[in-house]
Amino acid sequence: MNKFFTLLLIFAVISANSFAQKASVTGIIFNSETTEAISNATIQVLGTTLSVKSEKDGSFLIENIDAGDYKLYIVASDYEDYFANITLKNDEELDLGKIAIKPDLQSDINNESVPTISAEELSSDSGSDNVSGLLHGSKDVFLSAAAYTFGSMRFRVRGYGSQYSETNINGLNMSNMENGAVYWSNWGGLNNVTRYKSTTLGLTKNDVSFGNVGGVTNIEMRPSKFRKQVAITYSLTNKNYRHRTMATVSTGLMDNGWAIALSGSRRWSQEGYVDGTYYDTWSYFASIEKKFNNKHSIALTGFGSPYRRGKQGASTQEAYDIIGNNYYNPYWGYQTDPETGEQIKRNSREAKYHKPTAILSYFWDINKKTSITVSVSGRIGRSGSTSLNWYKADDPRPDYYRFLPSYITNATSANTVNEAFANNTDYNQINWDHLYNVNSNSMETVPNGITGDSITGLRAQYLQEEKRYDQKYLVAGMTLNKQIGEHIFLDAGLQYRKFQTSNYKTIVDLMGSDYWLDIDKYAERDIADPVAIQNDMNNPNRVVGEGDIYGYHYDINVENEKAWMQTNFKFNRFDFFLSGFVSYTSFWRYGHMKNGKFPDESYEASEKHNFLDYGGKTGFLLKLSGRHYIHGHAGYITQAPTPRNAYISPRTRDHVAGDLKSEIIMSADIGYTIRAPRIKASVNFYYTEFSDRLETKSFYHDGYRNFVNYVISGIDSKNQGIELATEIKITSTISAIAVTSLGYYRFTSRPSVDVFVDNSSEELVANQTVFMENYLISGTPQTAATLGLKYSGPKYWYIGLNANYFDHTYMSFNPERRIEGAVDGIPQGTDEWNAIIGQERLPSAFTLDANLGKSFKIGDNLLLFNLSVNNILNNKTIITGGYEQLRYDLEEKDPHKFPSKYYYLYGTQYYLNVSFRF
Repeated sequence: MNKFFTLLLIFAVISANSFAQKASVTGIIFNSETTEAISNATIQVLGTTLSVKSEKDGSFLIENIDAGDYKLYIVASDYEDYFANITLKNDEELDLGKIAIKPDLQSDINNESVPTISAEELSSDSGSDNVSGLLHGSKDVFLSAAAYTFGSMRFRVRGYGSQYSETNINGLNMSNMENGAVYWSNWGGLNNVTRYKSTTLGLTKNDVSFGNVGGVTNIEMRPSKFRKQVAITYSLTNKNYRHRTMATVSTGLMDNGWAIALSGSRRWSQEGYVDGTYYDTWSYFASIEKKFNNKHSIALTGFGSPYRRGKQGASTQEAYDIIGNNYYNPYWGYQTDPETGEQIKRNSREAKYHKPTAILSYFWDINKKTSITVSVSGRIGRSGSTSLNWYKADDPRPDYYRFLPSYITNATSANTVNEAFANNTDYNQINWDHLYNVNSNSMETVPNGITGDSITGLRAQYLQEEKRYDQKYLVAGMTLNKQIGEHIFLDAGLQYRKFQTSNYKTIVDLMGSDYWLDIDKYAERDIADPVAIQNDMNNPNRVVGEGDIYGYHYDINVENEKAWMQTNFKFNRFDFFLSGFVSYTSFWRYGHMKNGKFPDESYEASEKHNFLDYGGKTGFLLKLSGRHYIHGHAGYITQAPTPRNAYISPRTRDHVAGDLKSEIIMSADIGYTIRAPRIKASVNFYYTEFSDRLETKSFYHDGYRNFVNYVISGIDSKNQGIELATEIKITSTISAIAVTSLGYYRFTSRPSVDVFVDNSSEELVANQTVFMENYLISGTPQTAATLGLKYSGPKYWYIGLNANYFDHTYMSFNPERRIEGAVDGIPQGTDEWNAIIGQERLPSAFTLDANLGKSFKIGDNLLLFNLSVNNILNNKTIITGGYEQLRYDLEEKDPHKFPSKYYYLYGTQYYLNVSFRF
């Protein structure tokens, strides 16, 4: 026994001596320009597995390092990488003092860059512009390429839609609860104050929320964290707008504990790259924070981005070819000014949005190991998109299939139409004067249900309406971050969200007429019942004018409560985490109009639909050495269906799809990373399954000769692929990057479809199989690659060139051409058979981009200049996406009767930016 204690004592002494001989290194990291402390930087001792994060005051301490010569490596978002040679002796604490690191010029330029809104987004009829993903760039080589290099081709990381990602501001979820999407346009143009963000990919852990399979972006709108500056920017471009001005003032944290930040911008053009696509957007931001002491701070933030723009519409290749321009836009036309006689361009599809947001946040640093953030946010505003409506009149769309030569069987007449469409804007664009003339000859007497008498006047045959999607959003949440002991870290949070969209139509322009009668024109055609044709039985035969609500009016309400927790375990060689959540979602419809076809199912509150969801994820990081890492993640998530897909026809009734259930998501990834002074590289393998997804579509069905509601349930899909990214410093001034994403995204089930007549809810088809198994998922290139070279001069200038390749992009397909009967009577394997059921693969694409920049120090001030040029080769034949029309003639079985519509990549685009900071 004595020998045992003697050996134990000897071992303890040896261990104590060994520990005492270990060295440590400490320092404080700050911005070389502003002298402000940099928190959350990663400090790593290369050659070991030791790394830490800098504290809020920029300080760090790395302990238990063996004596020897090392290279210290510091990485911080928006800053250049920092390397320093250090020599450590036994039992020494090396104090490096203040370490100044330089802001990354390329990061500054990226954050001030203008994200390109695609043709798809310019034609969108959704409630808002969805530009999510375009601003997610970071120092990560792959994410930066995905955001800024692949964005013009509508690349989606891992093929996920935006409803599978999460975007937070100060830890609060900002997604649209009606459809799950994130709309970055809500804070568009505020680049200088949205740059302070962290982005995680996939199921990677983060400390603000559980997240989703697509990852999490958290924007920190806290003025005490902003750099102290006054910045003025002017940009000139030939993209969707021509000019941009932006100004930002931020004080940083002042000695009196206050921090203030203000920012504003405007982006505008009388006409963008495409005819008729004018653009006018303003943005504003104001935030104030008071730091009472080292523990307590409160910040109040408000921002918004009111804008209006003219949209671009997709068209068929026939129309593009006749016009001789792949950017033909059928949404606009000329209108004669009655006073001057001047021909003025007018777009029928105008988007107009403004959704101001306010956030109140409380930050409590209980101690160095525990902090709590409590935030509450409110958003209220309008979203709207105009279009033409007509009654007992010809379709006013110039590229309507009946107006194109391919529809006309007589060769002489077809040639005449071809000539007119090619050369006459009265034919190939909207003829506004004609529409006004039709209205001027439409005198009619109708009963006025409001007053009980009759009204005589010009009854509108054409009008311009605005579909509104006005929003109210309240979100409140609390996040706890705590260190428990030396190796265990806890993150947890609660969040409550309440969302409402008011959906209705208003009359924008009666176009020279006197009134519109608020009845359902389709029901009037199909149902001989004066009650059934009423859009609102409470106000039958209501005569409406400009500014009035008509047609439909209902609210979608959504509530969600969510709790999540994450435990992280960190060791010298191995880290891992466990995370889980539980949430409860309710949604319901509230009707403001009593529809004549569905009097018992359209008015006031519907029943609530409730879903209990849950999920868990785990991940590990294996530190093979100070430069080599292996990581992996796995997760299981259930996600409630969105009201946008759950309701069959919310305009008229509260019917939902028959078997509503939560979608199931299972995902896993594994990867390898190397970080060395001259090379950064990573490879990731991922696999994700989506099960039980639901989609609802509404369109005119030629076989049933009626407007139908098309509900597809049981949609399963798989997304799998490889991501590779490498950045090599060839010399001290020349670097190269290579990024590749190889995906395989396809449907894996044969879902069922139910078809309902919109006017009567009669079920025409029940449980019909859609043969879409193994069809490819559209909307993104499944193969994307870039190879870039960059020269960084010694006096803060750089020039770069990227060669980009895209492939395996597929058209969105019409499920009606993939059902039993779609190819009846057509021999299998023939060209005709393949034309109906085959999925179109778009041609591969190659583009070249270049950029150059220079910064000048003028005393303590900084002047930034940069120019980027995209699609240098001016290739105007690159198709970025498109869709098969949701129309198919089951009798003639002619897939060319309603041909596909396409979007094309813009030709050479430039973006010139000058920014001055003082």
